Amino acid sequence: MHKVLLVSGLALLLTACDEGGPKVPGRMAPPEAPVEINPPVRPADFAVKPCGRNETAPCLLVLAGGKRLLFGAPAGVGNEIPRDELAKLDGLFLFSLRPEEVEGLDEVRNLSWQAGRPQTLDVTGPTGTSGLIDGLNRAYEVSDALIFVEDGAPAGGFDAALLDTALEVTRQVQVFDTGDLTVEAVAGMNDRVSYRIVYRDINENWHALFLQPCGAPDMAAGEMEIGEVDQTRIACTDGAYGDDWPFAHTRFLFRSGG
Repeated sequence: MHKVLLVSGLALLLTACDEGGPKVPGRMAPPEAPVEINPPVRPADFAVKPCGRNETAPCLLVLAGGKRLLFGAPAGVGNEIPRDELAKLDGLFLFSLRPEEVEGLDEVRNLSWQAGRPQTLDVTGPTGTSGLIDGLNRAYEVSDALIFVEDGAPAGGFDAALLDTALEVTRQVQVFDTGDLTVEAVAGMNDRVSYRIVYRDINENWHALFLQPCGAPDMAAGEMEIGEVDQTRIACTDGAYGDDWPFAHTRFLFRSGG
């Protein structure tokens, strides 16, 4: 009798220790796997990363089709985007020339140079962008030369620190095109610029991201017909962005899954 009770008790104990067995009062559930809030972005994905925290001056790093496009350049952008990402930028697009939206231009210029940018970086913006970019480059001429002589050539080479004006936006116009990734821009009377980024994924479906800062104009419909479910807007309405901006973590507009 004692042997039967002992065997039964041992069986109950083993059952209680089994993950699939009945719950035992006071027993803790296994911890849940942590949620990855900023998963890696694959080359075929379409994603948006925040690169600023100002509620009135958006800064967004758009990654799509293996390209990296920076929209806005507020102060502190060099602290928000890793240097190796800055060095790989394929274009920089300004919403306006207001100080709070361009004060980070020198950070992008100098940090990307030190990180190994191999060529100049094209900048698109409203009327006056060329003068701003030329003035910034001239302001750093002496500093660039001293760094080159005293510290040796940065990873990007001597001239790679330069910014270059790609286009000054005066009307609705296409400002970037790789075939599967295009950017359109339109400027208003106050020289504030809205952008539409259109991306064709690996399944041949099109997705659009519309960026409209406060005071910037609406954009006329494009030739591409894109369903509402595949369109994302980060836009200012009545002087505020609501839940559109700011946000803290990577947003995926399309994930390739491999």
